[in-house]
Amino acid sequence: MEDQDLVATFIKGEDEAFEGLMAKYQRPLFYLVRAMVRDTEEAKDITQDAFIKAFNNLHRLKKRDQFKSWLFKIAVNQVRDHFRSK
Repeated sequence: MEDQDLVATFIKGEDEAFEGLMAKYQRPLFYLVRAMVRDTEEAKDITQDAFIKAFNNLHRLKKRDQFKSWLFKIAVNQVRDHFRSK
């Protein structure tokens, strides 16, 4: 299923559709975050936080076909917040 279909299904109330998005992007997102923070445990936490933030705000995504770039931007911002807090 395409990202935009999964997003539309999720917005209609089927939370399970988000699992499809997570399955698709969890590994590449984790590798990006780990490359930035250089710590596996912190990368796991930040990746999880990015998915939680995406889950809670997915209804705000205007262009449903841009989920991947939106998710990765959330993760990069989470990394920035992580470094600011240190």
